[in-house]
Amino acid sequence: MVVTTFVWLMFSAGSTEGRRLGWFGSLFVEVDQRVDGSAGLGVGLHDPLPLVVTGVIIVVLLLAVFAVYDVLLERRRQLLSGTD
Repeated sequence: MVVTTFVWLMFSAGSTEGRRLGWFGSLFVEVDQRVDGSAGLGVGLHDPLPLVVTGVIIVVLLLAVFAVYDVLLERRRQLLSGTD
């Protein structure tokens, strides 16, 4: 997710100079033209909170999926054994 955001920010505005923020303002890509004609590229973390919140949401969703899977698996075992 982070790498995809960085790549999208790098190529989304072409060679436009300046700082671009992505993933709810948590990541940045900065492009600047140097005196010798080359371009400088900087990437980094601007605000870690959106990344932490995203990670927590993903973990909670995965735990919910595993919990539902366990309940369904147990119900299947009950149905196959013939007990209720």
